[in-house]
Amino acid sequence: MSDFYKSPVTFWTYCSTAMRRLRSDTCGEARGVFLIICTLIITSTYQTALQPPGGVNQSEGNSNAGVVVMKQAFFIALFVSNTIGFCCAIFYMFCLLPLRNLFTSWFRWIGVSMCVSYALAMAVISPHPLLFLTSAFALFMVLPFFLMLEVFKRLRLSHLKAAASHPRLSWFWKD
Repeated sequence: MSDFYKSPVTFWTYCSTAMRRLRSDTCGEARGVFLIICTLIITSTYQTALQPPGGVNQSEGNSNAGVVVMKQAFFIALFVSNTIGFCCAIFYMFCLLPLRNLFTSWFRWIGVSMCVSYALAMAVISPHPLLFLTSAFALFMVLPFFLMLEVFKRLRLSHLKAAASHPRLSWFWKD
């Protein structure tokens, strides 16, 4: 057992530990409130992807039919901020769901299909569909990774702080 505790802790171990702590430290009532808030964020960001501010061009004879009316710089700002909010809410929702449950695996498939439909909806109304589709999927892949890196950094710093506050007397304890 001592070899297990002496072995270095990997990135994935830190992330799974943080997920377990998040689930166990959050009471059922607070978890329910957080899930409702995540649902509201997901709903509002998804609705913004379907109906952007200002709408889309309606003229059928125009080559810009179905493309957003707003300027491209504003659309890029809307796209990035909306996608980050959507990704973070989906990821946090999956962090709060219980593990090893049949319904949780169904929610994963639902969440993946919502992410795909969100990316397609944003790409269809964008001025450059292929560019925005690839960038949406890149954000879907990169954002959870950065969130897990943040968890890893915080756990590592708390681990180092705890080790520094309780120094081990190496002259007293024999390894």
